[in-house]
Amino acid sequence: SDPLMAPFRKIIPPMGGLDFAPMLAMFVIHVLRTIVLPNIFMAIGG
Repeated sequence: SDPLMAPFRKIIPPMGGLDFAPMLAMFVIHVLRTIVLPNIFMAIGG
């Protein structure tokens, strides 16, 4: 999981012992699954 979290940790470094990178990663994955991918499939013709 560290290679997956590394780009997000560059954006939001751990603060005070709390690491918000996993929450940001889950938010990005959620946006991709609910908004981006369905629009791509509709554009392709699915």
